[in-house]
Amino acid sequence: MILFLPVCFLMKCSGYMIPTWCYSRIANPSTYYYEWTLAMLEGYGFEGEVSCCSTSSGMSAIMSAVNPFLQATEGQSEPLNFVATAQCYGGTFQQFTVRYMQERNIECRWVLNAENIDEWAAKIDRNTRFLYGELPSNPQLGFFDIEKVADLAHSHGIPLICDSTIATPALLRPICHGADIVVQSVTKSLSSSGFGVCGAVIARKNLTTRLEVEGLKEDFALYLKFMQNRDFGPSLHPLQAVMALNDMRTIRSKMDLMSRNTMKVARFLDDHP
Repeated sequence: MILFLPVCFLMKCSGYMIPTWCYSRIANPSTYYYEWTLAMLEGYGFEGEVSCCSTSSGMSAIMSAVNPFLQATEGQSEPLNFVATAQCYGGTFQQFTVRYMQERNIECRWVLNAENIDEWAAKIDRNTRFLYGELPSNPQLGFFDIEKVADLAHSHGIPLICDSTIATPALLRPICHGADIVVQSVTKSLSSSGFGVCGAVIARKNLTTRLEVEGLKEDFALYLKFMQNRDFGPSLHPLQAVMALNDMRTIRSKMDLMSRNTMKVARFLDDHP
């Protein structure tokens, strides 16, 4: 205890320059292993570096991913906005429509046909902070060309955030196709056991953004962990991290089985009058 308290104090007072498991809301061996595993999975095949911040749910992962880009900047006089696919999870629609549009006057500009790159482009202006897409979407299974949308976002100096919950990194890794940030409701396809709720934000380092916020661009996931989520507290319980990791061991066989079953249903429906 004599050694632990000074290290804990130093960690909080020195910008986390001294690594230690001093406070489980911020740093814990189980949640770190969970984060390293997801970063490895989502970053497989990507030439750059990827890092991850664990969250208590998929909804808190979405909130964590978008909040940092929706902060006002000096001289900001017009309302902020972001562009998102209308085909998305109901909880996402509620968060964007009620929590941001109605309560904070931040406009979400919905893209009705996500496959139409011109519709994306028409909704972007100087106050747009990011593009957001879910694919395949839950439950409509909407899709779009990640690379084209990412290139469009980067041409405006803003990031593309993708919800890839349904596919998991076994079937799709958006960062490899140009996305800056991936959110996962690990509760669903990645875990799927029903033993708990958990989420994650996975981001490539040195992502694209016009914001000049220390640490945000260089290592977004670490910025979330040590700054925003330290204060807001949507942290993952260490025991839930362990249970989710155990479920993730079977991701390959689970996603293969789900894919084969889906193909059987599709062929049945295709042949049905």
